[in-house]
Amino acid sequence: MLDEVLQILRGDFGSADRRSFLAAWVSTAAGRDDARSGAVARAHALQAVDRALERALDALPESPVQRHLTEHLTEVRTLCDRDPQRAVARAREVFRDLTRESFASSRLAATAAAEALAELANALRAVGDLAAAEHTLAAACRTLREGVADPRIEARLETVRSVLYRQTSRGAEACAATNRAAKLSRLGGDYPRKASGT
Repeated sequence: MLDEVLQILRGDFGSADRRSFLAAWVSTAAGRDDARSGAVARAHALQAVDRALERALDALPESPVQRHLTEHLTEVRTLCDRDPQRAVARAREVFRDLTRESFASSRLAATAAAEALAELANALRAVGDLAAAEHTLAAACRTLREGVADPRIEARLETVRSVLYRQTSRGAEACAATNRAAKLSRLGGDYPRKASGT
């Protein structure tokens, strides 16, 4: 399966490729006298494709910007505590760098952009621009849907959402976001749960 995913990746894994790959996977499952229903087989196929795709993407060489992305975003989180205005400027700079970078896959590019947008949203929240923070967070969520499923990044988005909701007096929504972040963090291993600047 991994070889097929790598072949698809060379063509940037379009939606038509994904559909045909899923059809092949489901028919193979049916050929093995798999007792699962078509919907269940399709759901398992989607999970298998995503896992194989993630392994394939992990095998691709990282760009210099990707290699330093975590370092840059850690710097943004640290700046949120000391100098939120500078954190906003630095987060925007990191995002601009990513948009100019060549990635091995559009899914990798979307994942990196979503992570950078999450930190920009948190920095905007820290300076008190709550409307812009909410808009940026929504953009981060939309962008991540085009990327590689990563529970650590999803957890970070929910953590920032929780802090933003608390700041805008939406207690019940903040609590729900905190719970989602905790569940995603358990799926993704160690990842900062607390939004910087809080």
